[in-house]
Amino acid sequence: MKELVFIKNDQALTTSLRVAEVFEKRHDHVLNSIRALIKQMEGLPKNGDTPLFKETTYIHEQNKQRYPMFLMNRDGFSLLVMGFTGNKAFEWKLSYLQAFNSMEKALIELFEKRKNAEWQEARDASRRGWRPLTDAIKKLAELAHEQGSKTEEKFFYMTYAKLMNSLLHIKSGSRDKIEAWQNYELEKFQFIIKCILSDKVPTKENYKKIYVVAKQALENYCELSFINQRFIEASTA
Repeated sequence: MKELVFIKNDQALTTSLRVAEVFEKRHDHVLNSIRALIKQMEGLPKNGDTPLFKETTYIHEQNKQRYPMFLMNRDGFSLLVMGFTGNKAFEWKLSYLQAFNSMEKALIELFEKRKNAEWQEARDASRRGWRPLTDAIKKLAELAHEQGSKTEEKFFYMTYAKLMNSLLHIKSGSRDKIEAWQNYELEKFQFIIKCILSDKVPTKENYKKIYVVAKQALENYCELSFINQRFIEASTA
C-alpha cells in the first residue's frame, strides 16, 4: 500500500489523491471540498506561514495526462476530513493521524541530526582558525617583550580570546555550548585578527596600539554584520 503520509520540503504531507483513494471518494469531489475550504478561509487570520493546502499536479498512470491535485499538511487534512463519517472513515482518520505523528517524529530527529552536524562543522572551523591566530599572537608577544613588556605570553592569548568572546556574547568556559553561528563568526574573528597582526607586527608598531586596531576592526565587523541583533534574536527564539 502507498504511504499515507510522506516528507517533502521538511514537511509531513499527504495528497488529495491519496485521501480520495483511502476514504473511497471521487477525487474531483475532494478537490471541490478543498477549494471550498480555501475560499472559506479567505480573509481569516492565518495559522502560521505554512499553507494548509497547496495546489499542484500529478500524471495519471494510465493515460499519462496531467491533472490537478492538492498537497496538505496535518491541519489541512484534519480540516478536510472533519466531515467524513462512518466507522471506516474513523479508522482511516486514526491511521492518518498516527502516520502524521510518525513522520513528524522522524522530522524532529532529522532536524536534530542536521543541527548537530552543522554545529560540529562550525566548531571544527573555529578550531582550525585558532592555530594560525596563536602563531600570530606568539609573534605579537615577542614584539611586546622587545618593546619592554614583562607580560607573560599566555596573557596575550587570553586578551584576544576575551575580546572575541565579549563581542560574540560567549561566557567564559562555554565554548562547547555556543550556537553554530557563533562558531562561524568566531572563525571570522580569528581570521580578521590574524590578518591585522600579520600586517602590523612586522612594522614594529606598538603592541597596545595593535590591540586597539584589532578591537576596532572587530567592532566595525559586528556592526556591519548585525551581530548584536542576531544574538538577541537567537536568545528570544
